[in-house]
Amino acid sequence: MHLELLRQWIQQHREALDCLERMLEREMQTADRKTTTGRNTTTTKSDITATAEGPTTVAGACEALLQERGTMHIDTIQIELKHRFGIDVTRKNLANILNRWIWRGAKFERPKPLTYGLIRSKGTSRGI
Repeated sequence: MHLELLRQWIQQHREALDCLERMLEREMQTADRKTTTGRNTTTTKSDITATAEGPTTVAGACEALLQERGTMHIDTIQIELKHRFGIDVTRKNLANILNRWIWRGAKFERPKPLTYGLIRSKGTSRGI
């Protein structure tokens, strides 16, 4: 029982660390671009385009993330929202937003505590 919980904890934090590693790599690439172009800004034209075309709500951004990557831990979702979409939301607010959708039986499900995914079946999901 404890071993399984430890494995789950390690997997959840591994996802967060992988996300942080990707974020650090992007920051290093941005720094390299600034060095080679001599610019003092970190926003490129492609960054602006990606932001303009991205989701405008937290729920929309979460839906895009979960559609792409499948079930994710809330900490990983929070990090990805900030990094990929520039959406800065607290963990508590993110959980409230997702749980509100779950309570309505729409879009999201909670297969495990603090883990969210998209609803796969037509039945309603009220979380755990």
